[in-house]
Amino acid sequence: MARFASTQTSLSDAINTVVDVANASNQKTVTSVTSSGPTLTAAQMVNNIVTLSGQTAAQTVTTDTATAIVAAIPNAQIGQTFELIIQNGHTSSGTATLSGGTNVTITNTYATAAQPITTTRQYRGVVTAIATPAVTIYPVGQVS
Repeated sequence: MARFASTQTSLSDAINTVVDVANASNQKTVTSVTSSGPTLTAAQMVNNIVTLSGQTAAQTVTTDTATAIVAAIPNAQIGQTFELIIQNGHTSSGTATLSGGTNVTITNTYATAAQPITTTRQYRGVVTAIATPAVTIYPVGQVS
């Protein structure tokens, strides 16, 4: 069931919200990140694919803040989800570990464990608060 903000007072507003959410969740952009120890922007993260490359040592990949992530989601509501896919194309021992930015929680030791080279992990983020934005990111799976 869709959740609508109190500012949406008409059927037209509700329909526009559903269209915004559907469009945002179906369009994916692939972003290549080659920097060492990068911080991903909300625009790179929300319903997108990030490919990591160019590093030969272990890296910590930090998310943007929950405030920025929530702002990047059209009509964000508590319980709304987004997908993040990270492909680790680093070489040698260039593992990648996902770390949460301010008010972003990464759950499960699997999610916080180093992602081996040549693997792809899928994550699901959930908006857990709006007033003081908070996001929790869960692992969904990994492909070798």
